[in-house]
Amino acid sequence: MSNRKAYMETLGVNEEMDYVDAKRIANRAIRNAHPDMGGKADDFIRLKEAWNNCNKEEFFGKKIPKIRHKNLFEIIIE
Repeated sequence: MSNRKAYMETLGVNEEMDYVDAKRIANRAIRNAHPDMGGKADDFIRLKEAWNNCNKEEFFGKKIPKIRHKNLFEIIIE
C-alpha cells in the first residue's frame, strides 16, 4: 500500500480523484517528461513505472461510467 501511495505522489494524483482525472494528469506528466519533449529519460521511466503500477480503476474514488450509444441520438449511461 505504501508503494501505491508513493507512485501516486510521483504522478501528482490522489485516491479521491476519479480515474479519468487521474489518467489525464498522469498522462500530461508523462508526456512532459518524455525525452522527445525535452524531458529527462530517468523522469520519464519513473513516471511510466508509477502509472503502470497504479492505473487500475479500483485505486481511485469514483468509477468510470460506462457509456454506450444506442443509436445516433440516444446515449445510455450505466
